[in-house]
Amino acid sequence: MNTIEALRLYQFDSTKDLTQDIIKSQYRVMAKRCHPDNGFNVSYTLDDVKQAKEILLLTLKNKLSSYESVYEPLIIRIEDLVTIYTQGWVDVNNKRYNIKSLENPYTCIEFTGRYSLNGVEHELREYTAYKDNYEYRIDIDETVKKGVQNNIKIEIADKKYDVDIKSQGIQLKVRYAGFINVMIQFTFSKEE
Repeated sequence: MNTIEALRLYQFDSTKDLTQDIIKSQYRVMAKRCHPDNGFNVSYTLDDVKQAKEILLLTLKNKLSSYESVYEPLIIRIEDLVTIYTQGWVDVNNKRYNIKSLENPYTCIEFTGRYSLNGVEHELREYTAYKDNYEYRIDIDETVKKGVQNNIKIEIADKKYDVDIKSQGIQLKVRYAGFINVMIQFTFSKEE
């Protein structure tokens, strides 16, 4: 796990305003979500949360390497990317971004949504590196019950999909604002 992955896991935009207290506070929140008694269905483990905390604390202590200090990680929501393309700029967290801002080698695009697999709700929050060709791909792996009718309901980009799972995977092509294409590939492995 690197600094960018740790920031994503903790849902921080950058290391710029991080403090030990903020990191430790978010660690406690994330650790509680991992506990099986709390009923949260999360895609990360307690080990992931601990590792991310250590990386963020070490990054804070070392004040980043010289290369990372020049390029702060930048996470832009897909909706904000659409705004940048259509109006030329967007304000995020009291900072203005434009097309030139996206040239940062650490720029990631955040896709959010929801999906329900056999009645169990999941939050969809995926990140992919920024590309200037309007084409993105997200891969999601899930385990489904063997010999049972499995169903997935997906809500993303204000569109809803309801699909019965009869194969090893589903591929959805979602269009944002008519020009950004996102290919979402769900891969299903059968539970023994």
